[in-house]
Amino acid sequence: MLDNVRVPVNNVTLGEGRGFEIAHGRLAPGRIHHCMRSIGQAQTCALDYGAPRFPISSHFGRKLADHGRVREDVAPSYVEIQMARLLGLRAADAIDSVGNKAARDLVAAIKIVAPRMEQTVADRTIQAHGE
Repeated sequence: MLDNVRVPVNNVTLGEGRGFEIAHGRLAPGRIHHCMRSIGQAQTCALDYGAPRFPISSHFGRKLADHGRVREDVAPSYVEIQMARLLGLRAADAIDSVGNKAARDLVAAIKIVAPRMEQTVADRTIQAHGE
């Protein structure tokens, strides 16, 4: 704990006692960053590592790409990744154009959508590989 700390008046940003307000204002962009990272991880998992392996890997005597279920899972994963990406971009644009407070519903939405999508896409990819 710090005692007797002094900050020069010209270094005070919004005013005395408003540090939490400053910190809270910085949370929305950080949350968007985490969500966009989740989206990138989902893309890496499913589209960069998963999908290229399907035409060359075999299970039960057939290539993974020839199994209908595997092919049916790639398309929804791609669509879900793109939807989450667009929601994240919309939230980031709202933060820039109308501010954190007005964009809070979009920020809340992407905080829900991105991790759920990442988990679903990763699970589909893992199941397709049979690992």
